[in-house]
Amino acid sequence: MEWTIHNGVMSGMGLDGQSWYYRNPLRREAGYRAAGHNDMSQRESPGAARICCPSNMIRTIAELHTYFYGISPGGVWLNLYGASEFAHQWEPGDEIAIEQKTDYPWDGRIEIEIRKAPARPIFIQARIPSWAKGARIEINGQPAEAAAAPGAYARIERAWKPGDRIALDFPMQPRLLQGHPKAEHIRNQAAVARGPILYCLEAPDLPRGRELHNVYLPLNPQFQPTAAADMPFGIRALEGKALYRAEAAWADDLYRPIEEAPFEPMPLRLIPYFAWANRGEQAMSVWLPLAWREA
Repeated sequence: MEWTIHNGVMSGMGLDGQSWYYRNPLRREAGYRAAGHNDMSQRESPGAARICCPSNMIRTIAELHTYFYGISPGGVWLNLYGASEFAHQWEPGDEIAIEQKTDYPWDGRIEIEIRKAPARPIFIQARIPSWAKGARIEINGQPAEAAAAPGAYARIERAWKPGDRIALDFPMQPRLLQGHPKAEHIRNQAAVARGPILYCLEAPDLPRGRELHNVYLPLNPQFQPTAAADMPFGIRALEGKALYRAEAAWADDLYRPIEEAPFEPMPLRLIPYFAWANRGEQAMSVWLPLAWREA
């Protein structure tokens, strides 16, 4: 759910909150038009002709807070993370109130403070994302006994008191993703993710004269999260190095013999996929070819 919210739902709405994309491909060539139909190549404002999809997307965003927490007779489930508050009363005098303090998804540190607690012991089930290998859990500053297994819920059960704190630390190193080997169109390519955020390369971030389809990812790339000053909401870009292979210009032939072309280092800036198509109609790709060598 978290992956879909950040990268599938949010990518459909413009950062201005007023425009939307009907389709969100993982790669797009500048100036491309699909034959036979309107491929929504420009962000549009919702109108009477296409009001169903944008209204459903906005409705989903408006109800996201209802997905954050789950409740059962024995305790609370932490399903999603983000700065928020939650309160629930099972019966008069039997209630829980908690607050999440975090800059997630940009920062992997999540602090949960117990504001009110029932007299009886209850559990708190904290979801550990599947990518969070090496996650740590602390209770009141001390390591917790609960196992922080990726892709599962960590169960912490005790008699809680107001002021108790749970801290979750999720490693946020950028990572390369590969597709299933039967997805032939992305063989020998990789995508970049950090935490629950998928990234892409968009043409405005290329050095002058560079073309997106000639950019390669090195093995073990080193990325540094940086504040995206040209984007709102504290969005983080990733900056690092790529390899550029300048091919000779193509004529009208569909095929030609392979020609040797050297790689050269190139600065690389990636933005969250949900933030693409907010700087005009530009080429973009989530999947980039691997050079199978270091930068």
